Amino acid sequence: MLESIDNNRTEILAELEKEYYAVEMPKIRMAISELIKEIGDEFKENRIEFLENEIKELKTKLTAENIRYGFTDGLGKKIVRENIYNLEKEIKRKTMHIMAIKNESQKITQEMIARAREYPIADIVGYKGKGNILCIAHKEKHPSMTIKNNYAYCFSCHWHGDAIACYMLIHNVSFVEAVKALQ
Repeated sequence: MLESIDNNRTEILAELEKEYYAVEMPKIRMAISELIKEIGDEFKENRIEFLENEIKELKTKLTAENIRYGFTDGLGKKIVRENIYNLEKEIKRKTMHIMAIKNESQKITQEMIARAREYPIADIVGYKGKGNILCIAHKEKHPSMTIKNNYAYCFSCHWHGDAIACYMLIHNVSFVEAVKALQ
């Protein structure tokens, strides 16, 4: 009897969880979105400032971990390297969040970004489809950059990027400018 009550309770909880994610979460997201629209630019500026402060703190921690890496050996070195990787990943995530907030205010949509990423890199860098080309990120005598699946990678300097990154590098423009140019 207790087992059937426990199974029934589990089923009810699972059903409630489904309903929460299917019904309540969209309502919450919509309410948050509407609130953000009402608050407007002030919220965005405060959020950007908050994220920038978090990035500064993370960079300080990253510097400390890099110093610690030089004084560590064995298993400790592996742990410190993982910490460094996680800090760099978090910095990049927060930086991308800032870029998304700024892009929102400059009228860039996710569809525009997707379209820009699909723009043929070969047209941007002058790739003819055979072999490697000279890298756009550094000066070199022998071609070491390849383009595959609309993604560029340099075997020499390890620079890599999509159409937007290539356009930004070649034309020295911002993310927003690159996305708009690649429409």
